[in-house]
Amino acid sequence: MRSRWKDALWDLLEIFSVRRAANRVAIGAALVGLAAGSSSADQPRVPINPAITPELDIRRYKAKYVLKRRAHSSLLYLAQHRSHSSHSSHSSHSSHSSHNSSSHYSASHYSSSAPAPREPAVSPPAPAPRAVEPPPPEKKPQPLLRDDFSSAAIGTEWTIGVLATPPSTFDSAISTTQENSTLSIVPRQKIGGQHFSGYVSRRDFSLAAARASVEIRSAASGATTTLFAVARDHQNWFGFRISDGVMSFESRTNGQPSAKAVPYDAERHRFLRLRMSDVANLVVWETSADGTTWRVDYAESPETGLLNMHAVLSAGSATSVAVPGRAVFDNFLLELKQ
Repeated sequence: MRSRWKDALWDLLEIFSVRRAANRVAIGAALVGLAAGSSSADQPRVPINPAITPELDIRRYKAKYVLKRRAHSSLLYLAQHRSHSSHSSHSSHSSHSSHNSSSHYSASHYSSSAPAPREPAVSPPAPAPRAVEPPPPEKKPQPLLRDDFSSAAIGTEWTIGVLATPPSTFDSAISTTQENSTLSIVPRQKIGGQHFSGYVSRRDFSLAAARASVEIRSAASGATTTLFAVARDHQNWFGFRISDGVMSFESRTNGQPSAKAVPYDAERHRFLRLRMSDVANLVVWETSADGTTWRVDYAESPETGLLNMHAVLSAGSATSVAVPGRAVFDNFLLELKQ
C-alpha cells in the first residue's frame, strides 16, 4: 500500500512537470507534502521535507493550470487559475488576500498592472492684473487774460492808451473800437509827428512766469505802425513792430533799442507770441500760421527786469500818412506757463 502511494505521487509529479513549474511557482521551499484524507491515526503519509508546509497548494498564475489538493482527499487534480482580475485587492505586489480556506502566496509573482497615474500638477492661479490708473490729464495753462473782443465795448481788463511809446505820442483822436469780434485801430490821416493809441492791460505780470500771444487779422499798411509788445514802460519792453512791409523783433533796455528785421508775411506771421525760454535765460519771439504750431524767429538774453509787465496792442504813425491802413487784432491770450 505504501509503495503504491509513492509510485502514484511521483508519476503525477513527473506528468505535470512540477520540477519545471517550480521556477515560476513559490511553494515555500520545495514540494508540497500531502497527507492522506483518512481519519485513521495509523494511515501512512507520504514522506516530506520537514521544512515544507503540507497544507499549501501548488498554483500557477496567468490563466495556467496548477496542481491542487482536493479537500479531504488524497488525490491531486488540475485546477485553472482565475484571471488576475478575480483576485481581491492586494495590499502589496508580493501578497494576495486569502482565498477561502487556503493560503495563496508566490515569491515570483508580481502584479503587471501599471502604476497609479499621477495627478496633474495644478498651477497656482495667475494673479489678477492690477488696474493701471490712467495718467492724470495734462494740465492746461491757466489763462490770466483772454479776449476775443466779441463785446461791443472795451472790457474792464483794458485801458485805452500807450506804453511802448512815450506818453506824449498818445492821440485820443485815433479810432479804437471793437467791431466784428475784433479790435480795430485806425491811425490818423495826414498829420505829422508820432500819434499812437491802443489797448494796455490793467493787470501786470512777470514775463518769466507767463506768455502772451495775439492774432493779427490785418496790419496797418504803408508807413503806419502795428505794435504788439510786453512792456514795463516805453524805455523797457519786448515786442513785434510791423511797418511798411517789414517785421521787426524788437526790444528796449533803458531806452536802448535792439532789433532784427525780416520781410512781413501776413499768412506766415498771423499769430505772434512772446515768452521766456524753458531751457535758458532768453526772451523768445515766435510766430505761427495757425496758432498751434509755433516757430522761433528770434531770441535774446534780457538786459532788463521781467516783472511788472503789461500787454500792449497799439497802432499809429511817425510821419504824415495820406491813406493810413487799419490794424486789426483778435484772440489775445495771456496765460501762465506750464
